Amino acid sequence: NPAKRAARRNGFSANEIRNRIDYWALMRPKRFVFVHPEAELRAIVAQELRKAMNWPVEACDADTTITQYAGDSVFVTVPSKQGIVRGLLPAASEVLTLQMRRVDQAIAQYLPIRPEVLLVVASAWPRFLRIARTVLTAAGFDLDAVVFCDTRAAGWKRSLKQASAVLCDVVTAESIPDRVHKIIFALLSDGGIAELKTFERFFTQ
Repeated sequence: NPAKRAARRNGFSANEIRNRIDYWALMRPKRFVFVHPEAELRAIVAQELRKAMNWPVEACDADTTITQYAGDSVFVTVPSKQGIVRGLLPAASEVLTLQMRRVDQAIAQYLPIRPEVLLVVASAWPRFLRIARTVLTAAGFDLDAVVFCDTRAAGWKRSLKQASAVLCDVVTAESIPDRVHKIIFALLSDGGIAELKTFERFFTQ
């Protein structure tokens, strides 16, 4: 069973898997909830999930507000936060970890960039902007031809007027005019999405 294999990869024993299947047979989940303390990352991952999944997707901070979703949700987080999320939820709650692409690898696939290109790197997630700067510097890219935009700042779109291309996340892409060439990278790996689709199919049969 693909769902059982995915559950084993997430660290569940055979007995735990049987107990969880019995639990969800009585109370079927109806949505995914991505849990993470960084609001900007939550917004990006939740939007990627909404585009890929059939179930509704919510996003929640890693605090006590998470309990409002207990009982009818499959919780999703990154591996480093799994222990925190489990500690906030009832024992029977389903908590899966997402396979995520490394941001530096996601950016590196678009390199090298022609020197005449004025590149804008835009995101509300500060870590992405920091990593992008590091990767572009290591690749020998002229940072004088790069504008880094924190989209939380007022007036950041003024930088788009002269841009040849914008490297951005899926949330930022929605606010960029169609006339601007967008390079949109996905944080979630294809394998991570595939595992969630397996769970979705299993509980909607």
